[in-house]
Amino acid sequence: MEVYVGLDVALKRSAVCVMAGDGRVVWQELVDTHPELIAGHLAAWNGQVVRIGLETGATTPWLARSFKTFGLPVVVMDARRVSDALKARPCKTDKADAGALADVLV
Repeated sequence: MEVYVGLDVALKRSAVCVMAGDGRVVWQELVDTHPELIAGHLAAWNGQVVRIGLETGATTPWLARSFKTFGLPVVVMDARRVSDALKARPCKTDKADAGALADVLV
């Protein structure tokens, strides 16, 4: 099963949403913002992650480089451009934003 991961990154904790190719949310949780911890949670879908999407921000270079060293496919999205997709959602929470980012990737 192919999965897509959306990350709504914050300095302390980030919302992670793992979405199947058919749009089903497989797993969603708040995780401490550290690449090893996030990658550890994603290990359950080893080899199935098609893309990990995160918005541009202060921690984006660190996270993106770390994910690439772990062999995870990363897509960095311009926060200004993706904000329109996030604003269109009826529910505005970190978890909902992570789900929207994953949905953009599918």
